[in-house]
Amino acid sequence: MAFLSSTDVTASASGKTILVGEHAVVYGYKAIAFSLSHVTLNVTLKAHTDEILKSWDNVWSIFIKGKAIDVSVQMQNLLYRAFESALTYVGFEKLLVNVEPQKLVIQSQIPLGGGMGGSAAISTCLLRIAQQIVQKKLSYEQEINFANRIDSLFHHGKASGLDVCAVVSGGMVQFQKEKPIEILRTKLKFWIALVDSGQRCETAKMVEKVKMLVEKDFPLATKIFQSINLLAQNIRSALEKGNMENFVECLNLNQHYLCDLGVSTKKINELIDELKTHGALAAKLTGGGGGGLVLAIFQNKPDFLIDLYGYENVYLSEII
Repeated sequence: MAFLSSTDVTASASGKTILVGEHAVVYGYKAIAFSLSHVTLNVTLKAHTDEILKSWDNVWSIFIKGKAIDVSVQMQNLLYRAFESALTYVGFEKLLVNVEPQKLVIQSQIPLGGGMGGSAAISTCLLRIAQQIVQKKLSYEQEINFANRIDSLFHHGKASGLDVCAVVSGGMVQFQKEKPIEILRTKLKFWIALVDSGQRCETAKMVEKVKMLVEKDFPLATKIFQSINLLAQNIRSALEKGNMENFVECLNLNQHYLCDLGVSTKKINELIDELKTHGALAAKLTGGGGGGLVLAIFQNKPDFLIDLYGYENVYLSEII
């Protein structure tokens, strides 16, 4: 059997964070997210390895901030399906099982399952590796489409598309279902700090929780979604006009609406209060909720947070 590549093939993608629109985006409302240029994930298909690889069952290694992570059988299977799908989308004609196994190494600064787009970054990287293997360049729209299909494998068959749009764009985007993706520009300069709450909850569970609220009290849920949608519009305006006061006010208000949806937690709320005592202008959960990360806005680089919460729990990125 032939190898996919006789040389190492590497692809890189950034993580992402959601400024506004969590859960509302599922119901067709606006969301704003952006890639985190300082927080990256790399995937490398190794040409040579000292290990004897008899099948694709055990080829994956994952390192988060340099620390090796155990890869479960379930995750191995998901990654295998994701890589095979990526190859199929770019026109690779063989089944992966009929190709000589090669080692794949994921080196990430993005925590998996924390709401920073880890699976979207992996999906994008696998698609970019596949493009290099067959020497084919996809269009921007194709890359978003195929990467989102791959990302859906990690989300019980369905992903909104927001994460992949932010990751592939490499910038800030406004996303709304069935609408063209809009690339946004900002006149504001600030630092984003993402602090890990230490809690984890599957996004699908939080989506189901919000769905139950919609079914139980549709008028209330709709009112919350419409309020979040208005915040998205105001946040976009504040970014484009350089209005920091309105920007932070809207972000703080967004957290109250996320609490109303029932996706925040006591620990997240406490962490938000704590970050504000340390100088955060605004703070909110980001992602599905039930755990994950808290997003905080600082005027200057908050290096001190690394000493407070630990290197492995803090992610910093400058927005300019």
